[in-house]
Amino acid sequence: MTAAKRSSKWVVLMAFFGIAMSNQMLWLNFSPLISFLTETYSITEDIAMLMILVFPVVYVLLSIHAGGLIDKMGYKKVMTAGAFMMTAGAAVRILHDNFWILFAGQALIAISQPYIINGISKLVADWFPEDQASTATGIGTAGMFVGMAIGAAATPPLLDACGFQGMLIINTAITLATALFFALTVTENNRAGGIVSTGSFRDFGQLLKNKNILIINCISFLSLGFFNGLTGWIEPMLAEQGINKDDAGGVAGLLIFGGIIGAAVIPMISDKVKRRKPFILLSAVVATALAYPLMTGSDVGMLLVLGALMGIIFLPGYPLLIASSEEEAGKERAGASTGLLMMSGNLGGIIVIFLMQMLKGDGATWMPAVYFCLALLALAILFALLMKETFRK
Repeated sequence: MTAAKRSSKWVVLMAFFGIAMSNQMLWLNFSPLISFLTETYSITEDIAMLMILVFPVVYVLLSIHAGGLIDKMGYKKVMTAGAFMMTAGAAVRILHDNFWILFAGQALIAISQPYIINGISKLVADWFPEDQASTATGIGTAGMFVGMAIGAAATPPLLDACGFQGMLIINTAITLATALFFALTVTENNRAGGIVSTGSFRDFGQLLKNKNILIINCISFLSLGFFNGLTGWIEPMLAEQGINKDDAGGVAGLLIFGGIIGAAVIPMISDKVKRRKPFILLSAVVATALAYPLMTGSDVGMLLVLGALMGIIFLPGYPLLIASSEEEAGKERAGASTGLLMMSGNLGGIIVIFLMQMLKGDGATWMPAVYFCLALLALAILFALLMKETFRK
């Protein structure tokens, strides 16, 4: 690698950080606006929630194709196309006179997501040595957490200051800027290996014949399922304990903010000690210890502390799983392995959200859903214990 290329690897990573941030910002900026959408467009809450749920559903459907395409065509082309598709979706949302036009723009952004996010492991494998891979993946995925935080926290004040139209225009401008920055600065370094994946289901079936990859995907299913269930239902769960929605939102915000810090620090430590498994296991164990008091507590101060701790320790498990999956599959199939991992995680998210609602049913308590989440995390610990170390010494 030339000195010029070495000096630009962090620019390439920041370019990914930007488009990942924009994508997650566009996803969650409707999360605090569900009531606004129902009143503005005279729709039900379930219809309004489609603006949020379309993302994990589309991810499950397209993740495998996106991962294979990244291996086949290269991450630069696929991720650039995804970034401009995302920008087009953001622009469509500006024509928001009809809810379904707004939803069409959101769906286009959702389609772009796997073609952007699934490229992280291929990009990291192409530009970074293995002893920096987890650090780079952590920084890249921290962009996703930053985007989530901006989307959830900045949207209401932006709506108040600029109106709905103004808010959508500003979102589009940010998205276009990050897409252009990625397109103009990212080049492929050709360290990630040749094309071995065609994106067919047979290729992914071959990956799943690797027991360790199967275990890593099970951890992803359980962990992301728990995270989506926790963030999706934290407001009504804490309302049961007398916590108002603003305080519940603060807990969720600190959870994501803690994830930003943890994703920048813990993967770096993992790289230094050249181990993945202990940190993934730690993530699952700490989440299990904190989950019950976090979902059933009634002291706001303690809940804020627990939310931050959960984010710092639990969310870095996400980039560590991505790094482990790439290390096990090899650089040549980095896109395919990440596509499989993301599909597993988002499928878990969809299933767990609906199962938690079913367990709650018409009852007065969320406790059955809380115990269900604890069972998921206990299984995650078991799979983490069974997982083999992936760092190649």
